[in-house]
Amino acid sequence: ALLSTVISLLGLVLVPVFGALSDRVGRKPVFVGATATLLVVATPAFLLMRTGLTGTWIAGLLLGVVLAAILGTYAVWSAETFPTRTRQSGLSIAYNLTAALFAGTVPYLMTVLISATGSTLVPGPYLMVFAAAGLVAALSLRETAGCALLHPEDVAEGAARRAPVDSAA
Repeated sequence: ALLSTVISLLGLVLVPVFGALSDRVGRKPVFVGATATLLVVATPAFLLMRTGLTGTWIAGLLLGVVLAAILGTYAVWSAETFPTRTRQSGLSIAYNLTAALFAGTVPYLMTVLISATGSTLVPGPYLMVFAAAGLVAALSLRETAGCALLHPEDVAEGAARRAPVDSAA
């Protein structure tokens, strides 16, 4: 419980730091770097956890930093991926669909897989699969840092909707 609290507090500090870094250097370099790191360290981190309390702390903190880098860029990049007119709907559907499919099922799935295989390393390869998928997705997305999010057609459409209707005609 203490390690989980420390990692959460670390994330509280680091998520905005990585978000600010992605404002400076771009979403893609930060996200690609974090997902590539997760791809490389996921299974070794779970191996390190087997070495004892110190290894568990080191692995937990390492994974916490990587997760903070992913979360610090993911939230803003995913929002910026959608056009202004559909941003909230697109983000809500994407976020809630993935949360429904994965957030609730992963702990159960990991319990079943660890029980079936007898290996506590199962979460490592699982994380690697999702890191690889995230890396492929990130490499296919355009950079959004520093790009205008409000386009002329968004402004024109909004102005047209707000224009008073001439009732005298």
